[in-house]
Amino acid sequence: MGGGTSCKHKDDEGALRTLMGGGTSCKHKDDEGALRTLMGGGTSCKHKDDEGPLRTLMGGGTSCKHKDDEGPLGTLMGGGTSCKHKDDSRSLRTLMGGGTSCKHKDDSRSPRILMGGGTS
Repeated sequence: MGGGTSCKHKDDEGALRTLMGGGTSCKHKDDEGALRTLMGGGTSCKHKDDEGPLRTLMGGGTSCKHKDDEGPLGTLMGGGTSCKHKDDSRSLRTLMGGGTSCKHKDDSRSPRILMGGGTS
């Protein structure tokens, strides 16, 4: 806690990653069932080929460059940004506080919710 950094985790299954106080979680690949939580302006980026992950960023966090994820829950609170999601089906994306959701391609039946002047 307190500005921690979690990076370069590969081939981890069922891992619990929690960063509080402006932490950064990046470069996770081929993780199944991982719980990623960043509080206080954290950043979660460059996740690829993750199935069923829970990604939560609070306090102006950024979630970007997710590809080929099915059924992920992406939640950003406090002016966060969710961008560059491709080939996601049945995903729930929620941005609160002026967030931005952009560059989504080939999404079918996905609910997108933006609260507070957001852009989709």
